[in-house]
Amino acid sequence: MEFNYNLNLIKGVLKELKKREVVCKDLVFKDIKVFVSNKIEKDEDDKKEEEKLIYKERATGNFKIKTNKKELKQIFQNIQDIIKNQAT
Repeated sequence: MEFNYNLNLIKGVLKELKKREVVCKDLVFKDIKVFVSNKIEKDEDDKKEEEKLIYKERATGNFKIKTNKKELKQIFQNIQDIIKNQAT
């Protein structure tokens, strides 16, 4: 029942689009094909929770930066600061 309602809703929207949009006036829709899956999709929040890895950070951020390039040195310094902040 809900499936037929959604299909009719799509058909109605396409007909209305032809009336309102000049660029769509010559479009012809003969048949609409749809696919219904029996699988229930999980919410995005559930997926994000599954992806989180929880572990104790073992890195300390104690390493020497051995580059003379300012850009690289700044990038390594930022990484080092992030590690040190997470370790505390």
